[in-house]
Amino acid sequence: STATFTLGSGFSLNGTTGLSAFGSATAANYANGAGDVFIERDLEVDGTIYGNLLGSIDLDFTQGSVLFTDSTGAIAQDNANFYWDDTNNRLGLGDATPDDRLDIESSSLGYNFLFGTTGITFSTSGTSGINVDTFGSASVTSNQGAANAIELIATAGGIDISSGSSTGDIDILAGASINLTAAESAADSIKLTSSAGGIDILATGAAPGEDIDITATGSSVNISATEGTADAITLIASAGGIDLSTGSGTADIDILSGDALNLKAGTNGINLSTATFTLGSGFSLNGTT
Repeated sequence: STATFTLGSGFSLNGTTGLSAFGSATAANYANGAGDVFIERDLEVDGTIYGNLLGSIDLDFTQGSVLFTDSTGAIAQDNANFYWDDTNNRLGLGDATPDDRLDIESSSLGYNFLFGTTGITFSTSGTSGINVDTFGSASVTSNQGAANAIELIATAGGIDISSGSSTGDIDILAGASINLTAAESAADSIKLTSSAGGIDILATGAAPGEDIDITATGSSVNISATEGTADAITLIASAGGIDLSTGSGTADIDILSGDALNLKAGTNGINLSTATFTLGSGFSLNGTT
């Protein structure tokens, strides 16, 4: 019967407070009541520690585990969905074998996000899509000096670029050329459509060669209008001339009209320069003789 029972210098039991101490009890900060145990040095446990901790603590975790508190308050691991590859310094979410610094995958939803040494990659499979939504500006910028610095590729479908607003514009600006190319062998492989307004194609440069060229290498170039007005199609050169040329000495230029065909000119008149000018089958004028 004593207030404090001490066994050598390694164990003491305080009969007043009920504290059991292994080592120097004076080093204890919080363990000072009945049933408390204080250990001054190391604790080695070969097994599982059980206690009133809203679960159990098992310190034998799997390599790569990232510990978290589960819904019961216990320390838990989930390698299939939360994994750290310490050898390569990679974090996998939904992937226990991450392929880059950050690898987010979902086999059920069919998407994959990679961030690391090879850049940033978004990919989806099935019907899952990629949505970028912001109340501010969304900017995609590349400082790479390559022809394909930014690419939009749809390997099995189309690409829609829409402002989603009747008051918003879509501006495509380039410091060099803008190339629209379609590999599809179809009549409408490239379409410019405005459902409620016009389409303007402007070349503001004044240097030679800064033109607007429309070229069809193996087929026709068709310009058509369904509007029932006198000027449904208008070709205007405000400071120069307009040339219509086949570029060949064997091909014709046909101007067909369902009504009258009017050729009008100002003070300089109309010049028709040809070896022979024929009007139907009733009149011909030989420009040589």
